[in-house]
Amino acid sequence: MSVPPIPTHHAPLIPNLPIRDGRCAEAIDWYCRHFGAAQEMRIPSDDGTIAHASLSFGISRLYLSDFSPSRQIVGLPEPGGFRCFLFVEDVDATNAAVLAEGATQVMAPTTMFWGDRIAVIADPFGHAWTLSTQLATLSEAEILERMRDLR
Repeated sequence: MSVPPIPTHHAPLIPNLPIRDGRCAEAIDWYCRHFGAAQEMRIPSDDGTIAHASLSFGISRLYLSDFSPSRQIVGLPEPGGFRCFLFVEDVDATNAAVLAEGATQVMAPTTMFWGDRIAVIADPFGHAWTLSTQLATLSEAEILERMRDLR
């Protein structure tokens, strides 16, 4: 039985977030509570930190772990500054909930020319999230026209 080189049960792009200060377990709980993630896997390391965890958001996945210099891949940046894009049912409600739980507002909820309402937050763990709710499905031509109208 052959195994496909690219999994077919979820999206092929998976952000991988190293979490600072031993707070990975807290981040997992926070993402599950506020973004509707489901924990799929949690692998502890010998020192009690989390070596690897996998969360699912529907067909999408997020990997995360406690940051450790010994597990850092040479050439990768220090943790922080990672950015994820997440569709949610109600961007305004989700934005308000995460702000009440320690997130910082980077951009308030705004309706965008491409048909989404978005907000950008920095979570308590050093990562940025663009939260988005699709309001309209537009063709490329419609998006380009709306973009030209902004000028």
